[in-house]
Amino acid sequence: MNLTARDEQIFWTLTHRLRLLSVRQVARTWWKTNHPASAVSRLRQLADAGLVEVENVMAHPEVQLAAPVLAWQPGDDEPDFGAVAYRLKSRWTKAPIPTPLVHATRAAVGMFGGYTGGRGPRPSEATHDLHLAQVFLSLQAGDPQLAKRWVSENELYADGRGRNERLPDALIRGRRAGEPPRIVEFGGSYSKAKLADFHRELSANSYEIW
Repeated sequence: MNLTARDEQIFWTLTHRLRLLSVRQVARTWWKTNHPASAVSRLRQLADAGLVEVENVMAHPEVQLAAPVLAWQPGDDEPDFGAVAYRLKSRWTKAPIPTPLVHATRAAVGMFGGYTGGRGPRPSEATHDLHLAQVFLSLQAGDPQLAKRWVSENELYADGRGRNERLPDALIRGRRAGEPPRIVEFGGSYSKAKLADFHRELSANSYEIW
């Protein structure tokens, strides 16, 4: 089938940046609407062509992520992990609901390359991946050049990292060679202990926990 520039942007996101998007995220990002009828129609065509799959998976409704819950850089005081854990956990006030989620197929990975496509969403990861997608899309809307430097956990692993180290959800490469990256993590409902472990293992660089 003939792919539009919009299709290619969606596929690049689903094969190089994120494991999944919700149908509503696709609609509001590429169709600029919260009413996804047009997006659904196009996604069905792409699904019929074997390039995407849309699955209903139980996930917590999106919470709004306007800013990181914690932004830290070397030289700052150690965070109050208990207070951060409370803020993370207090966001989850609703029950999971069936959520249409979109992922790229192996055929799409064959066309576009990348690291994040080819398998469907795991129920245990759906809420996490849905909200990490919101973080990326927000960054892309605010600073498209910054979003181009987003490196997913899958890409880091494909590059040989993660065998004997903890990998973050993503990192943003520096603008220039030698400039340290910024780490991006979706905190879910991390405990105080898990936040302390994350800080101990990854605080060589600046990081954000959303």
